[in-house]
Amino acid sequence: MRPQFTAVLIAAAAATVSGDPVPIANHSFEDPSLSDGGFGPLATGWSGSASVWNPTNDWYDDASGLPGVIPGADGQQVNYISGLASLDQQVGAVAGDTLYTLTVAVGARAGFEVFDRVAIALWAGSPTTGSQLVEEVVEFGAAFPTSAQRTFLDFQAVWDSRDDASLVGEPLYVVLSNLTNGAQANFDNVRLDATIIPTPATLAMPMALVATLARRRR
Repeated sequence: MRPQFTAVLIAAAAATVSGDPVPIANHSFEDPSLSDGGFGPLATGWSGSASVWNPTNDWYDDASGLPGVIPGADGQQVNYISGLASLDQQVGAVAGDTLYTLTVAVGARAGFEVFDRVAIALWAGSPTTGSQLVEEVVEFGAAFPTSAQRTFLDFQAVWDSRDDASLVGEPLYVVLSNLTNGAQANFDNVRLDATIIPTPATLAMPMALVATLARRRR
């Protein structure tokens, strides 16, 4: 039994550094449900320019009909933003000693321009007047090779809450933006992982117990 108990303690120590998904409402913009080519309604759970679109094969590969899942996307529908605008969602509050990883699928629809730019970001306090924690700008000309046109690719933005402890407890927001006037941006499959960063003290406790058990086995 002792080896098993030691293994459990080691597993518990490893678990302290694993990422946990932060719940995001309507993360792939499937609500409300639209027929092929439908667009316009605001996505449930989101604020701002949160319109839903069910694209067809004219814009993305394998988009029409059922199952109608665009390569790199999740489900049949996506968000679209026309012009300079953004959408956001509050996803809880900033936690201390935590590494946040925001992952978003960005679409390169047919006819996009190489100078198109979008951004994925985390904000604290307010999605417009608060503190921008991190922003990843996607430059279409550099980010999307010819083979990735008419598909979605994942992009990430990472922020460590230890960078500014004064923001702990502030509302945390996911913000997705179109940075190109006159162009359309498409987002989908929004994910956020929170990884607790162990302090030296929390790491030392299980390791000390393992060492104690090892000495007893001798």
